[in-house]
Amino acid sequence: MVYALLADRLVCSAFLAMLAWAACSDAATFKIPDAASLGMLFLYPLHVIASPAPTGWLAAVGIALAVFAVGLILFARGIWGGGDVKLLTGVALWAGPHAILPVLMVTAMAGGALALVAGAMLYLQRWRAIAENAPAVAGMPLPYGVAIACGGSFIAMQLLHS
Repeated sequence: MVYALLADRLVCSAFLAMLAWAACSDAATFKIPDAASLGMLFLYPLHVIASPAPTGWLAAVGIALAVFAVGLILFARGIWGGGDVKLLTGVALWAGPHAILPVLMVTAMAGGALALVAGAMLYLQRWRAIAENAPAVAGMPLPYGVAIACGGSFIAMQLLHS
């Protein structure tokens, strides 16, 4: 029992590390590595096996598929990037039906804070361009993988402390 708990803690910590890698990469390059999203998917069966509590993995797979379907529509319409869809699908798998709504709320709040920071930076850049009589600054992309990683970190911390 103790070894299973330790193994699950290691797997959950690896999930948290994948989230940090995805967030840092998206913040720096506006690209989320496929290996981070795939790593989350491959770690989940290990979590199911090692978890001392029942995981409800079948319902979690259903939630992840639903999130992927919605994300695919958003991607097709040019609203979201493919990396964001894959990352949120991996996070949804780990969240499952019991935690998907809180995870989405944390993600939305982190995304709002990210948008405020990006908006403030854009505002300052435009004022600087006006002061220097330079061309206007266009909009800036938003690394939403950072917000998704915040939502994923929420579930990872719950799993680590349960």
